[in-house]
Amino acid sequence: MTRMKLFAFGILLLAPFLLHAQTHFQNIASSDYASAHVLVRFKPGVNDSVQRKIHKQLGTRELARLGSMTFVSVSVPKGKSAPGLVRAFAVLPQVAWAQLDYVAHVSAIVNDPFFSYQWHFERIGIPAAWDLAPTPENVVVAVLDTGIRIPSGGDGVEILMAGYNAISPGDPPLDGDGHGTHVSGTIAQHTNNMMGVAGMASGVQLLPVKVLDDDGNGFTSWIADGLKYATDQGADVVNMSLGYPLNIGDPGPALSEAIQYAHQHGVTLVAATGNDGSKKLISYPAAYDEVIAVGATRFDNTVVRYSNRGEGIDLVAPGGDISVDQNGDGYGDGVLQETFSITNGQPVFGYYFYQGTSMAAPHVSGAAALIVAAGIDTPSDVRFILRQSALDMGARGWDIAYGAGLLNVRKAVALALSPTMHCWSDGDCDDGDTCTTDTCTRFGTVAAYCSHTLPPCGVEDGCCDTTCTPVPDPDCSGIETCGDNYCVGTVLGEDCTSCPNDCARSNHPVLGEACCGDGACTGRETVQSCEVDCLQTK
Repeated sequence: MTRMKLFAFGILLLAPFLLHAQTHFQNIASSDYASAHVLVRFKPGVNDSVQRKIHKQLGTRELARLGSMTFVSVSVPKGKSAPGLVRAFAVLPQVAWAQLDYVAHVSAIVNDPFFSYQWHFERIGIPAAWDLAPTPENVVVAVLDTGIRIPSGGDGVEILMAGYNAISPGDPPLDGDGHGTHVSGTIAQHTNNMMGVAGMASGVQLLPVKVLDDDGNGFTSWIADGLKYATDQGADVVNMSLGYPLNIGDPGPALSEAIQYAHQHGVTLVAATGNDGSKKLISYPAAYDEVIAVGATRFDNTVVRYSNRGEGIDLVAPGGDISVDQNGDGYGDGVLQETFSITNGQPVFGYYFYQGTSMAAPHVSGAAALIVAAGIDTPSDVRFILRQSALDMGARGWDIAYGAGLLNVRKAVALALSPTMHCWSDGDCDDGDTCTTDTCTRFGTVAAYCSHTLPPCGVEDGCCDTTCTPVPDPDCSGIETCGDNYCVGTVLGEDCTSCPNDCARSNHPVLGEACCGDGACTGRETVQSCEVDCLQTK
């Protein structure tokens, strides 16, 4: 049976007395807006009598006139939601604008003393994301790795589930290598406890699953078993900082079926692309279509030399490069986390710099956990948000080195918290109806929502709709016209929201991901390249 070959990494110990603690941190709750009222500005000339008729129609009432009487606070009627009411007002011709009444908060500053050495968090917008993100206390993240070990009386992961040992069922998933502990810390290290370092999604329920032995190797059977266990335990996200040698390729149905099982049960799967330095191939399991494939960058946001590249890559995240000190902090630019090394048979805990795509993957898993905490619970939606929010790097749009770009956690969380409906999931709308009975506006985009009232086709909506009379699409170029939900002609600045169903016209297999660009998926395009056409022209 084929054994796993763990990605290489380097380590460097950070002395525990370098920094003084910073002050003041506040965990920011999400959905920070008033649920009982919204803000509305009527257009000039809309008198009180007309406003009263609108209130009667919508079941609302004016609570107060604000902003020097330029806008009003309006009650949310029973059985309705604030976002739904905003949309109901926004489509009325008498209304200039309507919005949620958001709550402002102080910015987060963590007091973990070595946080300033975690340059990789700043590079992907983690501090700003914490100002937006909900506490992910109900999110389960499974780490399929060498296990985990928690220091006695030390820092460590904040919330740890019992876990599973696929190598020796019945034994605890004890880490004898240090790799799994380091990876777990990037995702879920106890944060703001005035100790050590921070984690991206502290507060998640971390589920350690030992599928690699203490030398970092594991059979396919162990990994498939561990993945099935994590899925059955209700994992929302699974991180796999592991991979097969490139010459093996797809290791076979034992793993692919376990991957499909997890995906079909709503698990977001994340894996490292590998550390072979390949310019055209990525490792399995990252290469599976169901898995979000993550490459590695260094401090200057460039793809690091060891990171595999290829057609299946989704995005990149910090993996580190300990051979350079680009940030000038006196240490090689690895990814810093708490873990241990074995000395005389005993674990010696400290804060170590590691490098590798193994370190990049948990950054994306941590971001996925925050997205799930924000209410986005399907793998396709999580993947869409991660790619749509990524910072475009390298060649314009998707490319084989950066994928959709560099992970941008702040923007990803903001998109996940957007008070709009992701209609392709066919969930309940804010007005209580489902997308199967409502009109789906901006289908396949993060801005999608469901509405009883069909908006005008054209300028007001910015899309083409087969249920209304086609008109020139304002988001297409002047030489393009609006067809059946797509723009016809030469693409010049075409927008993802203007052509939501291009892929559907060509039987594109991935629901919920718009395909713009050249207007259709051809036989020469892969699913990955077609999915990101709209990113190339956004």
